[in-house]
Amino acid sequence: MGKESLSAMIIGIIVMFVFIIMGIRQMNSKSPVSFYALDVQPKDSEISDIKAWNHCHGLMWVFYGLFFGTGLLIALLMNHEILSVLIIMITAIGPLPIMNRRHKDLLGRYANINGAKA
Repeated sequence: MGKESLSAMIIGIIVMFVFIIMGIRQMNSKSPVSFYALDVQPKDSEISDIKAWNHCHGLMWVFYGLFFGTGLLIALLMNHEILSVLIIMITAIGPLPIMNRRHKDLLGRYANINGAKA
């Protein structure tokens, strides 16, 4: 493994831990969490079960970090640079539409609109 590959792996591992730590913090948050940075954080009155909302969103980010880390490990063990990059890209980008769909499902389950369940 060259210096570039090692540097990329170290950065990837740091990113993996950022996602995992973010997920753990969301699971332990007392106020409702938002799905991503540009999302408006919901108010307490807009979520019917804040603990479940936060737990589901936090778990999503923990699993994303673990999935990304698994892709890094597989890429590290491969001896093919193009396939390694492809695996990392798939594990980094592939789960995002699934996570977005899950977030929308959680909105339908836990979001209150004008005090009524959506």
